[in-house]
Amino acid sequence: MEAFSTLAAVQTPEAWQDAMRSALIGKGFFQPVGDLHTAMHLRQGRTLLVAFDWREAALARAPSRLPLGLPAALERGWSYLGLVSDRHDWFRDGALHAFFDHMTDDDFFDEFDSVLFLGIGSCGYAACAYSVVAPGARVLAVGPQATLARNTTEWDNRFPEARRMNFTDRYGYAPEMIEAADAMLLLYDPTVAEDAMHAAQFTGEHVTKLRCRHMAGTLPGMFAGTDLLGRMLDALRGGRTSRAGFAALMRTRHDHRPYLRQFTRRVGRNERPDLLARCTAAILARHDDRFIRKFHDAALRKLHSEETDARPWQAAAL
Repeated sequence: MEAFSTLAAVQTPEAWQDAMRSALIGKGFFQPVGDLHTAMHLRQGRTLLVAFDWREAALARAPSRLPLGLPAALERGWSYLGLVSDRHDWFRDGALHAFFDHMTDDDFFDEFDSVLFLGIGSCGYAACAYSVVAPGARVLAVGPQATLARNTTEWDNRFPEARRMNFTDRYGYAPEMIEAADAMLLLYDPTVAEDAMHAAQFTGEHVTKLRCRHMAGTLPGMFAGTDLLGRMLDALRGGRTSRAGFAALMRTRHDHRPYLRQFTRRVGRNERPDLLARCTAAILARHDDRFIRKFHDAALRKLHSEETDARPWQAAAL
């Protein structure tokens, strides 16, 4: 971990690249893959974590600025293969196809006892799509797209830039690619209609789906701020893939302040001060949070105001 400590001070993509390259000297490799992607490998143990990430997301992941999954791999002594993109391109690139062809020809993935694939959103799509290069791998994907081919997902208009990309050639349709996986854990927010429709396309007994209501925006932060990601990867690696077990791990959110604040804002939009007061009181009993306390105090004032307004009517009724 010490070798990667210098990343905390970097501010630019170029400095981040240089720091990652220096940290991996003598420990693996750091190499460009085409014009838009970088592959980085840290060789440690007999478990390999393959993670896909966006460079700007890694830069924003303060304070460590480490790519997705690398902290979990370092803590567990796992090997790591990270594919980082300079932009959101769903890793649809012939240079990446050639890279994975080369890795499979060299029996790279056969050197490990366990192989895990990881990604979020467009990177989750890539984790599913490329997992086919390591049959028997296990995949953890958060809110992945199944594909963005025009003829099958015309209902998803969130990514107009992706409509110019080819999702019909190699590694194109992610649900087909994960058929060779031993297990897949798919986390998605059912309140986001498009995410739910993509999730519905991933089927099979080896697919475990975990509905994470209203958590699409907070899961990446939970992964960075807690050991939730590492514990889920541990369970996936160990074959403990029951929905109940993963749901128990998700209770970590009860101690994650960004999630609790988003939950408080959502309850506040319901115009139910009684409900808001009860919810915020329960949270404040465990966490003294100034943001949540403001909502709690506002709810109490609203309730007091409603009681005061009702008294003349009550008196008239008597």
